[in-house]
Amino acid sequence: MDRPGLRVGGVTVVNQTLSLTDEIYAELVDGLKSGLDWAHFLAKHGASKGPLYNAIGRFFNDMEDMVRTLSEVQAKLDEAGLKLDSLDQKIKEAESSLAPLEDRRRVLEEQIKTLETRLAEKSEFIKQMGALEKAWLRPGKAPAATRRPGRDWGQTRA
Repeated sequence: MDRPGLRVGGVTVVNQTLSLTDEIYAELVDGLKSGLDWAHFLAKHGASKGPLYNAIGRFFNDMEDMVRTLSEVQAKLDEAGLKLDSLDQKIKEAESSLAPLEDRRRVLEEQIKTLETRLAEKSEFIKQMGALEKAWLRPGKAPAATRRPGRDWGQTRA
């Protein structure tokens, strides 16, 4: 048969006479890309057993490396999927342990605020006590709250 522009195994053959085996092979290869109606294919080529079996044999022989490569890729994808599942599990575990840690962080922050408030109160108290102590230790002057009317602090009784 003379069919210009027929594709055989991904290669366009121009002005060549193809055998029936080549035509069947080309249809199988094209069927990989576009999908093959197997019932129609067998109805069309089923009567020519020799060329059909030769084309199928050649097809599987040529596709063996591709199938092997695809199998290797599938194995890598499966392995990556298992790793991904494992990582997803670790993420879930980490997230579940994160909630108690967040609660603990909030409690600690509240405790820090409480302690900072108490520290500020005590610092103010110490500051006031220091001022009071300075006022008491200054000679001749007592704080206004401790002076008695009519007496000067520095005088003694005679």
